[in-house]
Amino acid sequence: MRLPGHASGARGRTGVSLALPGGPAVTIIHLGPSETLDQTYDQLQRSLDGSGLHAVGPMWEIYWTDPGMEPDPRRWRTEIVVPLETHVA
Repeated sequence: MRLPGHASGARGRTGVSLALPGGPAVTIIHLGPSETLDQTYDQLQRSLDGSGLHAVGPMWEIYWTDPGMEPDPRRWRTEIVVPLETHVA
């Protein structure tokens, strides 16, 4: 994944190049302000605990709403991605 501005530093922007791990993952969508993200993380952890699935590696967030375009934080959407342990038989 390459973020805008990485190679050229266009208009003074900087970015990083990174690779996301392949493999199974679960996601959950949080609807609301970032201050309530912990509630969604807790819900996700309870679901994982009850399913027998195991998270591995770092989780990450995808911000689907630009607060500059949508000023109402109740409408902000954040996707949480959790990579899962793969079982080799």
